[in-house]
Amino acid sequence: MIGKGIVSIDKVSESQISIDSNHHEIHEGVHFFYVDYFSVAGSGVLNFTLMTGDKDIHFVFSVGSDTAGFILETYRSVVANNDGTIIDLINNNENSLNVSSVVCRQNPTGIVTTSAKRLRRTKSGEGGAPSSRIGGSISRSDEVVLRKNTKYLIRITNLSTTSNDINLGIGEYET
Repeated sequence: MIGKGIVSIDKVSESQISIDSNHHEIHEGVHFFYVDYFSVAGSGVLNFTLMTGDKDIHFVFSVGSDTAGFILETYRSVVANNDGTIIDLINNNENSLNVSSVVCRQNPTGIVTTSAKRLRRTKSGEGGAPSSRIGGSISRSDEVVLRKNTKYLIRITNLSTTSNDINLGIGEYET
């Protein structure tokens, strides 16, 4: 790790070497990702909860579909059972043994948003029958620092009357 005030110099060009903070967090072994796609039934819903711990979680995401539209909603401080499929966030530094402190679950049961704070509700693309539907995408490249010890919900609702392939990408680093 390079300390404060120490500059690295490239041996060939003798120029200063610098990297952005995300790149640095990868080198430190505290940057994690998850990318997958899901076939969501007509008018179906795909839910993911993220439970943070005592670390600051710097979070970005992307959701997309080439086949039909969807609605994306995110909530803070939801209630949900601790079941569903555990999603492992993968360390971007394959040489690091660090694991993410975020517990991510796909489709847990007992989700309650009544007292939760809805952070975003966005529609992308169009649904309907296959002949009229249009895909779309939504992303957040500016990070959000999530609250500590808080459960978040990412909810994706298929706008199509038939199956829709949804792509989900999550990125986060921890400080």
